[in-house]
Amino acid sequence: LKELERDSLKIISSPRGNISPNKDFKITANTPIVTVDKSAISIQNKDSIPVEFTSKFNEKDNSIEISFEKKESQRYNITMLPKTITDFYGQANDTLKYSLATKADKDYGNISVILENVTSYPIILQITDDKEKVLFEKYITEPKPVYNFYSIDPGNIFLRLIYDKNKNGKWDTGNYLKNLQPERIIYFKDKIELRANWDREFDFNVK
Repeated sequence: LKELERDSLKIISSPRGNISPNKDFKITANTPIVTVDKSAISIQNKDSIPVEFTSKFNEKDNSIEISFEKKESQRYNITMLPKTITDFYGQANDTLKYSLATKADKDYGNISVILENVTSYPIILQITDDKEKVLFEKYITEPKPVYNFYSIDPGNIFLRLIYDKNKNGKWDTGNYLKNLQPERIIYFKDKIELRANWDREFDFNVK
């Protein structure tokens, strides 16, 4: 093992270019993150005014989630100074700079979902693209009259519901040896076409 070459620290950011008002900026590393120096991170808007933020380390996917208030038609510059991130091997980042922009509110669409015949909770209500990539999701522990999703990029989207039987916040596959079935997924019957500045409402009968 001592003769194996160590992986060099590589950092991937998401999203790139445009950021939705209700999405967080995310930094993911290829090697285990050990420390994060929040004081070495700064955010400024297009007028060079500092923007307050919070950061959270997500051990599950070895990432740092940076949350801040986003206003429409704005640009944000994020700077991470050297040694903001240190990994398991003692490697640290060089200076990292990212630029993100928000669109005008009218450039997005919104949808409201009314659920019918849900048999148990908790559930996970998701919006996906045509490749089943999750764009938005809500973890629901009790019924409500309506569930709203805001600031969605125009395009074709899909709705699905997951019965989170083991209450761990994600979909789980089955286990043959333990005689466990995969957690049940129910898809909304139609593809949803969403355009800019649209508000649409859907009755999702999951019976």
